[in-house]
Amino acid sequence: MHGDLKPENIVIQESQPGLFVGKVIDYDDGYIVGLPPGRDEVVGDQRFYSPELMMYIKGNPHVTGDMLTTASDMFALGLLLHMLFTGRLPHFERSEFSWAAEAALRESLTFDGVSGPLKAWLESLTQID
Repeated sequence: MHGDLKPENIVIQESQPGLFVGKVIDYDDGYIVGLPPGRDEVVGDQRFYSPELMMYIKGNPHVTGDMLTTASDMFALGLLLHMLFTGRLPHFERSEFSWAAEAALRESLTFDGVSGPLKAWLESLTQID
């Protein structure tokens, strides 16, 4: 697991005219799938936490470390890609949410500024199931 996907950890470089390559950097928050650090030792950018990672950190007894799979990184990737395409994180339909993970749990995460297959792809990356 990378554990900290965010714009600052993606380097995009033009390798040939018109051809861009993205590289993921900064693996210091990474861990083996299913073996995360302790709840109070998890770091990373809260804006990109998946619902299961957020619940794990908050001490939800129903979420154990073995439940933290690559799906957490895929959730973060969906948020990250929306930010790269639109310049902002997805919209929270309700203002009481601080994190996208909270909004996703309440089915209140909205991918505005994108449409068609791209929107469907981003929504599929951030499904809570």
